[in-house]
Amino acid sequence: MILPYHSGYAAGGRCQSVETASEFEKTKRFSLARVRALEARIADLERRLPAHSTPPSLVQELEDLEEQLSEAKRVSGSDS
Repeated sequence: MILPYHSGYAAGGRCQSVETASEFEKTKRFSLARVRALEARIADLERRLPAHSTPPSLVQELEDLEEQLSEAKRVSGSDS
């Protein structure tokens, strides 16, 4: 038997969304995989950054990836 996972309640005690426990775990695994993939992309980009005269496009890409990583960590509940 799969019990429902309640992700939150709206004002008045009504359930906003319900997922099964297996759907929740699948989402969490996907989120953790996304965190690992983003960390790998950031590490690769940092290795490619020149010491001097860094192109603004690479700096922007790094900032975008770091923002995506922060959001992915928030969604997955990962602090690492």
